Amino acid sequence: MDELDSFKTIKTQKNIAAMKAPTPSPRTFWDGIKAIWEFTIGDLLRIFNIFKEISNYLYVGRVIRQHIGDKTWNKFLLRKAYFNVIYTVVNLPVEVQAAEEIYWKTFVIENIKPLNDYLATLNLQDVVRLKMISRIRPDDGVYAYVIKYIPLFRDLTWGWVFKWVFIFFGSWWIQHKYQAFTHCLNGVMWLVHLIK
Repeated sequence: MDELDSFKTIKTQKNIAAMKAPTPSPRTFWDGIKAIWEFTIGDLLRIFNIFKEISNYLYVGRVIRQHIGDKTWNKFLLRKAYFNVIYTVVNLPVEVQAAEEIYWKTFVIENIKPLNDYLATLNLQDVVRLKMISRIRPDDGVYAYVIKYIPLFRDLTWGWVFKWVFIFFGSWWIQHKYQAFTHCLNGVMWLVHLIK
């Protein structure tokens, strides 16, 4: 009798625990519509931002072409690399080389402040990002930093590009192989004629 009573007690405890657990609310039709709407709006905003980033990239290229021979451009020893990257090299003087490494970066930041102001006058401060690359090799006697101003991309990523290339070629392959979109369009047209 003890085993049967203990079994009933365990079963009752499980039932009480199950009654206390919250049940997930079922999704309604309008919840699905809301999710689709949010997804669509989010994608449209991202596509808008991507077009804006491409426009900014083209703007950086236009500014580089317009100012590449200017006196101020040459004063800062600015050069153009591939993909509209602007760069310059800051060499460390001997007295800075003898100091600690933290002073090296401080010296570089102080030296590029006028350069940042110049790029701000060209309206490039919001469309490029700064990247400092250390080129310090004491064995070779090289103490320099490469300062790059790279066009800024937040939404346009390689993952996004590959996703849409895959979707485009996948859709093209399905249409070419099975003519699926043609069949769907014919089905919709048949329904429209049926309703009329």
